Amino acid sequence: MPRMIDLIRVSALPSNVMQAASKGSLSVPANEMIEILVYLATHNKIFGQQAQLTLAGWDEVASRAVAADPNTPKEVLDYMVSAKNLRPALLSALLENTSVSQQALVDLAESASRDIVEIMQGSERVRKSAVILEALKGNPHVPPAKLDTMQVQKEPEHALAAAAGATASPAVPAVTVVLVHLSSATGPLLPLSSVEQPGEDDILDEDILSYLSEHAGE
Repeated sequence: MPRMIDLIRVSALPSNVMQAASKGSLSVPANEMIEILVYLATHNKIFGQQAQLTLAGWDEVASRAVAADPNTPKEVLDYMVSAKNLRPALLSALLENTSVSQQALVDLAESASRDIVEIMQGSERVRKSAVILEALKGNPHVPPAKLDTMQVQKEPEHALAAAAGATASPAVPAVTVVLVHLSSATGPLLPLSSVEQPGEDDILDEDILSYLSEHAGE
Protein backbone atom coordinates (compact mmCIF):
# COMPACT_ATOMS: atom_id res chain seq x y z
CA MET A 1 0.00 0.00 0.00
CA PRO A 2 1.46 3.40 -0.96
CA ARG A 3 2.31 5.91 1.73
CA MET A 4 0.04 8.91 2.16
CA ILE A 5 2.83 11.27 1.07
CA ASP A 6 3.14 9.34 -2.20
CA LEU A 7 -0.59 9.72 -2.89
CA ILE A 8 -0.40 13.44 -2.18
CA ARG A 9 2.54 13.86 -4.55
CA VAL A 10 0.51 12.43 -7.44
CA SER A 11 -2.67 14.32 -6.46
CA ALA A 12 -4.55 11.08 -5.89
CA LEU A 13 -6.57 12.33 -2.90
CA PRO A 14 -9.81 14.32 -2.83
CA SER A 15 -9.88 17.96 -1.78
CA ASN A 16 -11.29 17.32 1.70
CA VAL A 17 -8.40 14.94 2.50
CA MET A 18 -5.89 17.48 1.22
CA GLN A 19 -7.50 20.10 3.45
CA ALA A 20 -7.18 17.77 6.43
CA ALA A 21 -3.56 17.10 5.49
CA SER A 22 -2.73 20.81 5.45
CA LYS A 23 -4.03 21.03 9.02
CA GLY A 24 -2.06 17.99 10.17
CA SER A 25 -5.18 15.94 10.78
CA LEU A 26 -4.23 12.71 9.03
CA SER A 27 -3.76 9.46 10.93
CA VAL A 28 -0.09 8.95 10.05
CA PRO A 29 3.15 8.93 12.10
CA ALA A 30 4.42 12.36 13.15
CA ASN A 31 7.50 12.23 10.92
CA GLU A 32 5.39 11.41 7.86
CA MET A 33 2.87 14.12 8.77
CA ILE A 34 5.66 16.69 8.89
CA GLU A 35 6.96 15.43 5.54
CA ILE A 36 3.47 15.87 4.08
CA LEU A 37 3.16 19.37 5.49
CA VAL A 38 6.55 20.39 4.09
CA TYR A 39 5.57 19.06 0.68
CA LEU A 40 2.30 21.00 0.72
CA ALA A 41 4.02 24.14 2.02
CA THR A 42 6.55 24.13 -0.80
CA HIS A 43 4.64 22.63 -3.74
CA ASN A 44 0.91 23.26 -3.31
CA LYS A 45 -0.51 26.69 -4.06
CA ILE A 46 -3.96 25.91 -2.67
CA PHE A 47 -3.06 24.35 0.67
CA GLY A 48 0.52 25.58 1.03
CA GLN A 49 -0.18 28.56 3.27
CA GLN A 50 -2.24 26.51 5.70
CA ALA A 51 0.50 23.88 5.79
CA GLN A 52 3.07 26.55 6.67
CA LEU A 53 0.94 27.74 9.58
CA THR A 54 0.49 24.17 10.79
CA LEU A 55 4.23 23.52 10.67
CA ALA A 56 4.97 26.72 12.58
CA GLY A 57 2.84 25.52 15.47
CA TRP A 58 3.57 21.80 15.30
CA ASP A 59 4.41 19.98 18.52
CA GLU A 60 7.92 21.01 19.55
CA VAL A 61 9.02 17.62 20.88
CA ALA A 62 7.95 15.81 17.71
CA SER A 63 9.51 18.52 15.54
CA ARG A 64 12.81 18.34 17.42
CA ALA A 65 12.93 14.57 16.99
CA VAL A 66 12.52 14.98 13.23
CA ALA A 67 15.12 17.77 13.14
CA ALA A 68 17.68 15.59 14.93
CA ASP A 69 17.06 12.43 12.91
CA PRO A 70 19.73 11.90 10.21
CA ASN A 71 17.21 9.79 8.28
CA THR A 72 14.81 12.71 7.85
CA PRO A 73 14.36 13.55 4.14
CA LYS A 74 16.60 16.34 2.85
CA GLU A 75 13.63 18.42 1.72
CA VAL A 76 12.26 18.47 5.27
CA LEU A 77 15.61 19.42 6.83
CA ASP A 78 16.18 22.14 4.24
CA TYR A 79 12.75 23.58 5.01
CA MET A 80 13.36 23.52 8.76
CA VAL A 81 16.79 25.15 8.59
CA SER A 82 15.91 27.90 6.13
CA ALA A 83 15.89 31.36 7.69
CA LYS A 84 12.25 32.09 6.84
CA ASN A 85 10.93 28.86 8.37
CA LEU A 86 13.38 28.24 11.20
CA ARG A 87 12.05 27.71 14.70
CA PRO A 88 14.82 28.66 17.17
CA ALA A 89 13.88 25.80 19.48
CA LEU A 90 14.86 23.33 16.75
CA LEU A 91 18.15 24.95 15.75
CA SER A 92 20.46 23.08 18.12
CA ALA A 93 19.18 19.74 16.84
CA LEU A 94 19.53 20.86 13.23
CA LEU A 95 23.06 22.16 13.72
CA GLU A 96 24.35 18.83 14.99
CA ASN A 97 22.43 16.71 12.48
CA THR A 98 25.04 15.54 9.98
CA SER A 99 22.36 15.20 7.29
CA VAL A 100 21.86 18.97 7.31
CA SER A 101 24.20 20.16 4.59
CA GLN A 102 27.03 22.56 5.28
CA GLN A 103 25.73 24.82 2.52
CA ALA A 104 22.36 25.10 4.27
CA LEU A 105 24.14 26.24 7.43
CA VAL A 106 26.27 28.69 5.46
CA ASP A 107 23.13 30.21 3.95
CA LEU A 108 21.60 30.48 7.40
CA ALA A 109 24.75 32.01 8.89
CA GLU A 110 24.80 34.78 6.30
CA SER A 111 21.28 36.05 7.02
CA ALA A 112 20.40 34.84 10.52
CA SER A 113 19.07 37.14 13.22
CA ARG A 114 21.19 37.99 16.27
CA ASP A 115 19.49 35.33 18.41
CA ILE A 116 20.16 32.66 15.80
CA VAL A 117 23.76 33.82 15.43
CA GLU A 118 24.34 33.37 19.17
CA ILE A 119 22.97 29.84 19.05
CA MET A 120 25.17 29.01 16.08
CA GLN A 121 28.26 30.33 17.86
CA GLY A 122 27.65 27.79 20.62
CA SER A 123 27.52 24.85 18.21
CA GLU A 124 30.49 22.48 18.17
CA ARG A 125 29.93 21.78 14.49
CA VAL A 126 29.99 25.47 13.65
CA ARG A 127 33.11 26.12 15.75
CA LYS A 128 34.95 23.40 13.83
CA SER A 129 33.95 24.67 10.38
CA ALA A 130 36.02 27.46 8.85
CA VAL A 131 33.45 27.85 6.06
CA ILE A 132 30.48 28.39 8.38
CA LEU A 133 32.48 30.70 10.67
CA GLU A 134 33.51 32.79 7.69
CA ALA A 135 29.85 33.12 6.70
CA LEU A 136 28.98 34.19 10.25
CA LYS A 137 31.66 36.89 10.13
CA GLY A 138 29.84 38.43 7.19
CA ASN A 139 26.54 38.56 9.06
CA PRO A 140 25.69 42.18 9.97
CA HIS A 141 24.18 41.04 13.27
CA VAL A 142 27.53 39.83 14.61
CA PRO A 143 29.03 42.44 16.97
CA PRO A 144 32.47 43.61 15.74
CA ALA A 145 33.95 42.74 19.14
CA LYS A 146 33.14 39.06 18.56
CA LEU A 147 34.73 38.77 15.14
CA ASP A 148 38.19 38.09 16.54
CA THR A 149 36.84 35.30 18.75
CA MET A 150 35.49 33.35 15.78
CA GLN A 151 38.38 30.97 15.27
CA VAL A 152 38.22 27.35 14.16
CA GLN A 153 38.27 25.09 17.20
CA LYS A 154 41.30 22.81 17.18
CA GLU A 155 41.46 19.28 18.47
CA PRO A 156 42.76 18.98 22.07
CA GLU A 157 46.42 17.99 22.36
CA HIS A 158 45.58 14.75 24.16
CA ALA A 159 43.32 13.75 21.26
CA LEU A 160 46.09 14.45 18.76
CA ALA A 161 48.54 12.45 20.87
CA ALA A 162 46.14 9.52 21.00
CA ALA A 163 45.74 9.64 17.22
CA ALA A 164 49.51 9.71 16.78
CA GLY A 165 49.92 6.76 19.13
CA ALA A 166 47.42 4.75 17.13
CA THR A 167 49.66 5.01 14.06
CA ALA A 168 52.96 4.29 15.84
CA SER A 169 55.01 1.28 14.76
CA PRO A 170 54.32 -1.86 16.78
CA ALA A 171 56.95 -3.00 19.25
CA VAL A 172 59.46 -5.55 17.99
CA PRO A 173 58.89 -8.86 19.75
CA ALA A 174 61.68 -10.13 21.98
CA VAL A 175 63.86 -12.93 20.64
CA THR A 176 63.67 -16.11 22.65
CA VAL A 177 67.03 -17.56 23.60
CA VAL A 178 67.45 -21.27 24.26
CA LEU A 179 70.35 -22.55 26.39
CA VAL A 180 71.87 -25.69 24.89
CA HIS A 181 73.73 -28.13 27.15
CA LEU A 182 76.84 -29.28 25.33
CA SER A 183 78.04 -32.07 27.55
CA SER A 184 77.86 -33.07 31.19
CA ALA A 185 75.78 -31.57 33.96
CA THR A 186 78.74 -29.44 34.94
CA GLY A 187 79.51 -28.26 31.44
CA PRO A 188 78.84 -24.72 30.24
CA LEU A 189 75.57 -23.58 28.66
CA LEU A 190 75.72 -21.77 25.33
CA PRO A 191 72.93 -19.51 24.00
CA LEU A 192 71.32 -20.38 20.68
CA SER A 193 68.77 -18.09 19.00
CA SER A 194 65.45 -19.81 18.45
CA VAL A 195 64.65 -17.68 15.41
CA GLU A 196 67.87 -17.96 13.43
CA GLN A 197 69.54 -20.97 11.85
CA PRO A 198 73.34 -21.23 12.22
CA GLY A 199 75.35 -20.12 9.20
CA GLU A 200 78.99 -20.33 8.24
CA ASP A 201 79.93 -17.77 10.88
CA ASP A 202 78.35 -19.89 13.60
CA ILE A 203 80.68 -22.93 13.24
CA LEU A 204 82.17 -24.00 16.54
CA ASP A 205 85.70 -22.76 16.96
CA GLU A 206 88.71 -24.95 17.81
CA ASP A 207 88.49 -24.40 21.57
CA ILE A 208 84.94 -25.76 21.73
CA LEU A 209 85.85 -28.73 19.52
CA SER A 210 88.76 -29.47 21.79
CA TYR A 211 86.50 -29.31 24.84
CA LEU A 212 84.08 -31.78 23.29
CA SER A 213 86.90 -34.21 22.46
CA GLU A 214 88.30 -34.11 26.00
CA HIS A 215 84.94 -34.84 27.59
CA ALA A 216 83.61 -37.30 25.05
CA GLY A 217 84.05 -40.23 27.41
CA GLU A 218 82.22 -38.72 30.37
